[in-house]
Amino acid sequence: MFMSEETNGSDGLYLARLSLLYVEDDPMVSHLLRQFLQRRVGKLLTACNGREGLELFSEARPDLVVTDILMPEMDGLTMAESIRQIDPHVPIIITTAFNETDYLLRAIELGVEAFVVKPVKINQLLAQLRKCAKSRCLEAALHEANEVLRQILASLNEAVFIEDPSAQRIVDCNACAETLFGLGRQDIIGSPPSALLAVGNEQTSGGGTGPMPSQQRHMRHKHKGTFPCEYLTSQIQDGNGQTRYIVHVVRDISLQKRAESLLLDNQRKLKFIAHHDPLTGLSNRLLLEERLAHCLLRAKRHEISLGLLFLDLDGFKAVNDHFGHDAGDALLKAVAVRLLLAVREQDTLARFGGDEFVLLLEDLPEAAGAGEVAQKIIRTLCEPFEIEGRLFSIGVSIGLSLFPDDGEEAATLLQRADLAMYQAKQSGGRCHCRYSADSAQRFQHRIIT
Repeated sequence: MFMSEETNGSDGLYLARLSLLYVEDDPMVSHLLRQFLQRRVGKLLTACNGREGLELFSEARPDLVVTDILMPEMDGLTMAESIRQIDPHVPIIITTAFNETDYLLRAIELGVEAFVVKPVKINQLLAQLRKCAKSRCLEAALHEANEVLRQILASLNEAVFIEDPSAQRIVDCNACAETLFGLGRQDIIGSPPSALLAVGNEQTSGGGTGPMPSQQRHMRHKHKGTFPCEYLTSQIQDGNGQTRYIVHVVRDISLQKRAESLLLDNQRKLKFIAHHDPLTGLSNRLLLEERLAHCLLRAKRHEISLGLLFLDLDGFKAVNDHFGHDAGDALLKAVAVRLLLAVREQDTLARFGGDEFVLLLEDLPEAAGAGEVAQKIIRTLCEPFEIEGRLFSIGVSIGLSLFPDDGEEAATLLQRADLAMYQAKQSGGRCHCRYSADSAQRFQHRIIT
């Protein structure tokens, strides 16, 4: 029932830190998969239906959820919808043998991270779990870093100096002000506040009463130049309502600015990781589906055509089996480079998983154009690849589906392109086939995984 797994130590560490809720009503499937999961996650929670699963999630708040769809009392998608209301960001993986389009579209709308088709392939499930666990741990680490940063900033002493507004001179300061500006106390006292501000940041103290809103300004250090700071002033009045002193509070936010820049950079990296294949750098399935949905809306609005090419490499398994995964990975990278050179910049090329790729052709002028692109790709990939001093010859089988002729929904177009690719495989490979109703009847058991 379950295929054997491959180890991946680094990503496995992420998974071992997290808790997981597994919901399955089939006792045999639940027993086998529970044994597998218990050895890999930090804590495993199990339920036999959606209602029980929702209760467990509400109580324990696990980091990951794996669930079937069709179950008694409450189905998996209804449970997932309720879980999303509790935690919009928890990764949810669906395991099901049910291929009804409405269910799959509903799951996509709920933001389900992945589908794993039954009978469950352990490598496929483990890959999805590791991907979700890594993203979850990175998010937690980022949140923790933010919390630590806030605590550090809150614990910093702030520079304070006091101004006599009638003379517009500083009359007192604390030790932190000396450090912050690189000046001795004797240098600060008697100077105007503007002497501490960077050129272009001078300001008057203002005539209002009470604290002035904080501002981000640049101050001047004697030896280190300017630095960003949060700047706040507050007036101290006498009994007659006259301003006697103005308190200036300065907090160095250089660390905060660097941290914000680092966090933005990390967020960009996380976004790239979430939308791209780590091996080839191509778009992944998630990004492909997002772009396909966007292109379909545009195509329907403007009544234009688009095409999907589903590619499966011929002979790749033999390379992996005889020369190892390193050679296989190098070959996949080389294939990705050739494919990018063979397609238009406006089109989306994605690695769908394993040795499968999908090409989204936008603004397709005519149906024949998709076939021409497919034939160009076949010629391109039939040329030998030189990997680590060895020549490898592979091919590619390609299935085509077109909007609107072969379907108007993303899932339908992907499924039908996959069916057409399978027909090309059955025809001997190194060719392309357009989807037809006949092929759908012959190969309707095959679904998108």
